[in-house]
Amino acid sequence: FAAKYRKTDQVAVCYFGEAAVNIGSFHETLNMAALWKLPAVFIVENNGYGMGTALARASSLLDLAHRAYSYEMAEEVVDGQDVFAVRSAMDRAVERARLESLPTLLEMRTYRYVGHSMSDAAHGTYRSKEEVEEFRQRDPIKLLEKHMIAAGMIDEAGVKGFEVTSWFGLYGPANIPAATLQKVSTDILAVLATPDMKERFAKHGADPGTLSQPDFTR
Repeated sequence: FAAKYRKTDQVAVCYFGEAAVNIGSFHETLNMAALWKLPAVFIVENNGYGMGTALARASSLLDLAHRAYSYEMAEEVVDGQDVFAVRSAMDRAVERARLESLPTLLEMRTYRYVGHSMSDAAHGTYRSKEEVEEFRQRDPIKLLEKHMIAAGMIDEAGVKGFEVTSWFGLYGPANIPAATLQKVSTDILAVLATPDMKERFAKHGADPGTLSQPDFTR
């Protein structure tokens, strides 16, 4: 509401799990957002389970995006495992919010590999190990890796470099070979230099070409 009142191009993005769609405040919020025509995007992270309860056991409507029909709100079901599908859906929702000041409900169908909490087993109680492994085959990062390799945007060495840098928070750059860091930074800058990325940055008044190659060998 503040963004609309101030007439800025800001968009509010609200994330919640699929179990929340059965709560009264969910419906109250969507109703007000549609009534007041607010620039907002509501994202249902549908991983199939509300803690240990399967969606089919808690909701008579399995296509959760259809909840938007009650409020004449735009909706879309999105493959949450596909980075590009998520980006495209968000682009459309954000554009709708900025140009028309209208909200959107996006149902992101994804999956949770681990338990809901420390006391929740990853599998063996309400889901099987086979089910978890099946969804792991469509892990978003794995799918993105395959796409980038096929498009020539990165090679296997670059993928390994990303895997190494994912441990930054735990071990720090001091324990990662300088050559690996240099390779990863080179690959990232190469991706940012593509026409598509330059166009996306330009929409926000930024230029990735101004980024310089860091020297990790010093």
